[in-house]
Amino acid sequence: MSNTAVSDALAATDHALDRLASEPVITSLSDLDAALGKLSRLKAGIDQITAEMNAQIAAVQTRYQKKLLPKQEEFGTLERVVTAFALANEAALLQGQKGSTATRPAGKLAFREGRASVQIDIEECDAVAALRDAGFGEYVRTAETVDKAALLLWPGASDVLDAIPGIAIVRPARTVAVKLNAAA
Repeated sequence: MSNTAVSDALAATDHALDRLASEPVITSLSDLDAALGKLSRLKAGIDQITAEMNAQIAAVQTRYQKKLLPKQEEFGTLERVVTAFALANEAALLQGQKGSTATRPAGKLAFREGRASVQIDIEECDAVAALRDAGFGEYVRTAETVDKAALLLWPGASDVLDAIPGIAIVRPARTVAVKLNAAA
């Protein structure tokens, strides 16, 4: 480890220790109540500033949306017209060009095949049955999965799963949710 890295690590440790030393200490219920009261006032201040910020952002968005919308609509219309023309004249546009991209003075037109997809307009179970009935059962996927919800409900699961490597019931650490009253 270089001297600079050691110095940086020590500085980070010192900063963390300074921060811990400056954090409030709660040693009694009255300290806890005072801290909860301060949290409530801080949260109210944060909420007020956030509401003001969101109102100003919304006002700016509304003002610019009025300017932006006509340009977006014109862009979309012109892009559709350009696309339709390019598709209708693909051979002429690509003549003398390498690959499937036509280079024009103001931009490029890249012709691409879209990805094929399977569209199913009936219920999945009906599609599965239709494929099997037509002799195409190999195109039906059967997936086995672990029923985690059932394992969590099974009272003896932890004991049994301890003997199976790689599977365990994990219980999260107990936490505290701080729910504040309105600031006074």
